[in-house]
Amino acid sequence: MPLSDEEARLLQQLEQSLAAEDPAFASTLRGSALEARNRRLAVLAAVGFIAGLGVL
Repeated sequence: MPLSDEEARLLQQLEQSLAAEDPAFASTLRGSALEARNRRLAVLAAVGFIAGLGVL
């Protein structure tokens, strides 16, 4: 069931308010911080794997 125009407007206002009050938290909710962390962990895992192969 889609949101009504009024509900969509209220949700947009809430999102804007949150982003203005606490940008770091809003960024976390958007996923950009989580994506960067996951990418960093994947790179570290790949480097560790390659280093492990080199040790063998």
